[in-house]
Amino acid sequence: MLDAVNLNNNEYTYKASAFAQWTQFFANRFKVNAGLRYDYFDFINKKGYLSPRASAQVTLLYNFFLNLSYGIFYQTPSYVWLVSNAANKNLEDIRADHYVAGLEYIIMQDLKASVEVYYKKYDKYPVSTERPYFILSNSGGNYESQNDFGLEPLISGGTGYSKGMEIFIQKTLSKNYYFNISLSLFNAKYKSLDGIERESDFDNKVLFTAFGGYQLARNWTLAGKFRFAGGRPYTPINPVDGTQLVQEYNTGRLPDYYSLDVRVEKKWNFKSWTLNAYIDIQNITGKKNVSGYQWNKFTGTIDKQESIGVLPSIGINAMF
Repeated sequence: MLDAVNLNNNEYTYKASAFAQWTQFFANRFKVNAGLRYDYFDFINKKGYLSPRASAQVTLLYNFFLNLSYGIFYQTPSYVWLVSNAANKNLEDIRADHYVAGLEYIIMQDLKASVEVYYKKYDKYPVSTERPYFILSNSGGNYESQNDFGLEPLISGGTGYSKGMEIFIQKTLSKNYYFNISLSLFNAKYKSLDGIERESDFDNKVLFTAFGGYQLARNWTLAGKFRFAGGRPYTPINPVDGTQLVQEYNTGRLPDYYSLDVRVEKKWNFKSWTLNAYIDIQNITGKKNVSGYQWNKFTGTIDKQESIGVLPSIGINAMF
């Protein structure tokens, strides 16, 4: 547990950025983009950063394309990290190098598919000098406890990477139906101050989403959405006293997540307005997905943090 921090400061700063891009076509088969971005942030000691980007598209067939891209991207440190400790103004912008290659196929006017592989390399990520296993990329945006804020002294010593493949199929609305299907297979790891490679908090391994809808007669619509995600890493809890087993940081993995939503909608069109009525049932299978584990100090046991199960709703919308 970190020492408490109590701050009530007024701080003023500013950011500035500029971007230039050049696009060129060659022989009606090649499209090249090149860009350069400059970012300035006055609140840290190293204030300016240049980030080049480039991409190319090659027309293999009239409806079949090869896409390649590379770019450097910078992100300024979070304000809460900077104001919590004066030494944290030595933090540098977080750097990410993106390498992407993909194929895109326009099957029909309303149907396209793509497959993409990527590698992203992260550098200069803030890490804790008091918790050498912890990297701020794992804090997310929940800020559920003081330990997630990064209020202790930090240095830009964290590294990491993510690599994977994405498959995407999209059909726009025509012939009374539409759908989107996406599949991501990936791996994300990082190294903090202790130099040990660990799983990222957001390393689900697999993400799958499919949604679509069908327009029936008399302005009835039937739609649905299915989501699946591999279990996220978590740090096991000591079953004796409820403390975090730091030596096993991110070695556990939550159960896989899935949810199926369905929706039935009816529309009435009048002269100057439209009335919609719907029935929406989220997680119709009743799967109680586990989002984490928490120590119960009253019972001395580890409790699951579960979703509520089926969530139905009925609504009416009037649009003028």
